[in-house]
Amino acid sequence: MTSSAQFTWQKTDTGFLFQVKLDNEILHPNQWSKFRLMAGDTPVVIDPLFRTVNEIIAPSITDSGIACSEGFIAALTELEIQKLCLPPVSHARVKIVAKGLISQPGFQLSYRLMTPEGRPMMGSKVSGISLKVRGQTELILEPLYSIINKLEQFNNVDTSDRDEKFVRWGEIKELLPEESIVDGQLRDITICRADRVTLDIKEHGVFNPLLIKPNTTKDWDVQGQADVEYAIPKARHTQFEDQFKTWSTARSNYAIGNGVYVVLPQRVQKVLGVIKDYQTRDSQERLAFVSNPHKVINEKLNQEDHPEELEAIFVETPDFISQRIDTIGIWSPKLCAYVAKREGDWVPDDDERLFFPIDDLLVNFTIDEMKRLLDEVNKALDAEVPEITFEGQRVPVSLETKNLLIKMLKPFDEPEGPPDTPLDVVAPILKDNIEEVEFEVIKHEARPKITRLPDSLKTKTLYEHQKYGVDWLANHWESGSIGALLADDMGLGKTMQALAFLASVKELMNNNHYPTKPFLIVAPSGLLKNWRDEAKLHVEEDGLGDVFEAFGAQIREIKNYTVIERNSIISGSGWVLTTYETLRDKIKYFLSIEWGVTIFDEAQKIKNPVSRMTEMAKSLSSDFTLILTGTPVENELKDLWCIVDTAQPGLFGSLSQFHNEYAKPAESDPAEAKRLKSLLVEKSTPPLMLRRLKEEHLDGLPQKFIHQVAKMMPEQQAAEYENIVRDAQLKRGMAGGVLETIQKIRRASLIAEEFDGNGITDGVVKRSARLTALIEILDKVKESGEKVLIFCEAIDVQEYLSGYLQHRYQLPSRPRRINGSVDGYTRKQFVDEFQNGTEGEFDVMLLSPKAGGVGLTITAANHVIHLTRWWNPAVEDQSTDRAFRIGQKKDVNVYLPMAIHPKYKDGSFDANLNRLLTKKRHLSYNALMPGTISKDEMGDLILQNVVD
Repeated sequence: MTSSAQFTWQKTDTGFLFQVKLDNEILHPNQWSKFRLMAGDTPVVIDPLFRTVNEIIAPSITDSGIACSEGFIAALTELEIQKLCLPPVSHARVKIVAKGLISQPGFQLSYRLMTPEGRPMMGSKVSGISLKVRGQTELILEPLYSIINKLEQFNNVDTSDRDEKFVRWGEIKELLPEESIVDGQLRDITICRADRVTLDIKEHGVFNPLLIKPNTTKDWDVQGQADVEYAIPKARHTQFEDQFKTWSTARSNYAIGNGVYVVLPQRVQKVLGVIKDYQTRDSQERLAFVSNPHKVINEKLNQEDHPEELEAIFVETPDFISQRIDTIGIWSPKLCAYVAKREGDWVPDDDERLFFPIDDLLVNFTIDEMKRLLDEVNKALDAEVPEITFEGQRVPVSLETKNLLIKMLKPFDEPEGPPDTPLDVVAPILKDNIEEVEFEVIKHEARPKITRLPDSLKTKTLYEHQKYGVDWLANHWESGSIGALLADDMGLGKTMQALAFLASVKELMNNNHYPTKPFLIVAPSGLLKNWRDEAKLHVEEDGLGDVFEAFGAQIREIKNYTVIERNSIISGSGWVLTTYETLRDKIKYFLSIEWGVTIFDEAQKIKNPVSRMTEMAKSLSSDFTLILTGTPVENELKDLWCIVDTAQPGLFGSLSQFHNEYAKPAESDPAEAKRLKSLLVEKSTPPLMLRRLKEEHLDGLPQKFIHQVAKMMPEQQAAEYENIVRDAQLKRGMAGGVLETIQKIRRASLIAEEFDGNGITDGVVKRSARLTALIEILDKVKESGEKVLIFCEAIDVQEYLSGYLQHRYQLPSRPRRINGSVDGYTRKQFVDEFQNGTEGEFDVMLLSPKAGGVGLTITAANHVIHLTRWWNPAVEDQSTDRAFRIGQKKDVNVYLPMAIHPKYKDGSFDANLNRLLTKKRHLSYNALMPGTISKDEMGDLILQNVVD
């Protein structure tokens, strides 16, 4: 029987300190989940204290316990507060009262707390998160916690600073719940602040200023397009432009009607003053200003402002050197008849769930949830967070996501429209080769020969297939080829072959046999540390030159540098590491560099020919482009056209030609895809693509065993599954019904109950066929003293399963979790710790397939469990191959837990999905057929259940 330990908390000056004691000894938090934690006689659930959150308010884990800020605690749910045995949560409402007029000096705000019924809460006293009322202490949670803090800060502002008062009130108003009571004069006032400005350029040199929200830019500076937002409602822009032209000088604030005020800091006023001056000049002077506004503004303000601060206010368009770029202009996704239409375009009622794709994820939200998600996406864009978890679902953060949400919400907006509207994006406009070949380059003149194994290469012993791969790359280089596709199966050492090739080219440059140019490596964020580690392992310190990390802190560091300074830093590096998102959002940093070799790792990230990420990748000027991917066809055959068009533009003609000659015939006859596969090695010399499978090229590689672990659903789970089927039968024929049913059945087949704050318990496991199968598998793996990877994209299941597994197996610490909220360096750190664990000691790691399923080597584990199945077998195989790859010494066991319904048996959802994925995997192996599941195939997963 698991022993109990005492859980305690104490209030500190800055928040709360949580501790666990066993026999009066304080335990390290890594040990907590091994015990049954009790606060007195009450059981405690501690999972929220280990949650990944913004590092500013993240809990601090030390030997003496977990310290949490008041802000962190205020962001928890009432149920989580209860399970931590903290004081009860206050349900107070707030009433805001104004003293004086906001437009006049001396204006102050006060607040009163009200009961939920609207009566004054007499004798109450607030101190931070604590509310003392009637001798009891209650906790104030969000948003009331932030509202009270901001109200107290409001009255500390200089009473004569009316503009700052406006701004502070605007911040408070955004937080107020609908039930808040607000003084009449304040209720209808909307305050907007603009910390940045750019130009809205019309024809013939006519332009107007565009005001932008704090910490965002019009085009290039912070997240590029991704976090651009108008500072004032779109509907009020005309009024602002009219007032801006009317006044003789740039003002600190403008009343633009309907209770909307815009407030401008002094530095923005100065820039607007220059813009106003040039608005009234003749056409030639206006055109000269528009062509280089940054230069003109800098010269005008040089005597009174710091020049280096200007880019924080106004950013100009970058230069570009790639011949593939037609112009710099307003970028928008193209309508392309050859890209498969994604499902989920129907529009639901307010109370229905909308199922739609974001990147490669299928998500579902109600209209109300989408509105809140849009706010969260905006915050994440400002914080440069690449991904968030919202309502238990993973959501990639980009302007594409933001604009998609805005467009989908548009039918539900108020008549005047929302303050958030999709913005024009200034970016390179390409010769895209979609309808016809506009840009074609396959070879240059022959280049000097390179050494296959250069002196700077530490690792001289390569596998035979790797030697062949390095030789193949060298032949491409020497022939004058401008690009190649290394599509080796996962785990064959594509990174190693690429590094050997780069070291050879660098040796050529060092000997003055080829112009010195930097290398660019673009990879998913989770692989950046892996590239550095692999380079350190295989190449001498000076073998590639200095590395510049064009992401994270370093990319933020140079954002205020001039273009010349930035170019000097980047081009002066031997090699540059960046992410696909950084390349997309900060493309101006990369456009004006002549790259020697550009490598796109996990290049399925640029498989969509009409995405901005793909077009920015194609906009670079590079002597040679190397594409690395183990899945050259992931969703559609056009994936292959797109990455080939990146490596050797024009080789397969236009996308239109490719669609008619290859993609369309392959839809009815997969043998046509085999013909395409052969052309990849025949259409160019050397062959454009090199693709090898592990089983064929790694002698002595351990075996891989697939275990289908079918388990009958317990009564409660089967009943919930049946309820979903019955509901689907009633809704047959309704828009979105199939996708909605599939998502519900998919979740119910994993776990048919919502988490109630107790997390995962033995009872929860017993009521889930798949979780029961999981534990049975883990029990056997523990007996063998081996390690296991569990893939599951449900973040809430990951979170609670982590604590449950530590408790059940008495692990020294909670199992490490890798998902979208974990940055690349931390992922690598987790993997290193797992890899270096004690041999023969049981250990578990939890990963999501998309975040942890690429680029990581985790050969310490020889058991892989797919607790949830991905829709594409290629993604699932990538996950498995974290363990089944070079360096694995043991046979690898892959487990597929399946929940079987007692009524539908072999026709249950899990069984149907397993058969479909097996079929798709077979087609992908034997021909370059995509592994995605079509709408009809998705419907077939539950057709038998619903029809019956």
